[in-house]
Amino acid sequence: MAFQYLLRQYSGNLKAFLDDTCKRLNKQWSNQEAVVEKQANEMEEAIQATFDIFGDDAFQKWDVEVQGFQGRFNRAVFDVMVYYF
Repeated sequence: MAFQYLLRQYSGNLKAFLDDTCKRLNKQWSNQEAVVEKQANEMEEAIQATFDIFGDDAFQKWDVEVQGFQGRFNRAVFDVMVYYF
């Protein structure tokens, strides 16, 4: 959600970026609740779409050397898939 709302403010410090996003959304909750809930639902749909397409390999990194998925959850893959789906 942070990337959807405040991508332009991201300076490379992920923890600070996520913390700042939470603080901003908490302060604006009365005005942003419906938008945040809509986006949370869209995120759930994106996660489900990724599982529908990739099955058990969803959110795993492809390993060229072994020609298969690495078998563990990869946060960067998660971020990309959820953002674009």
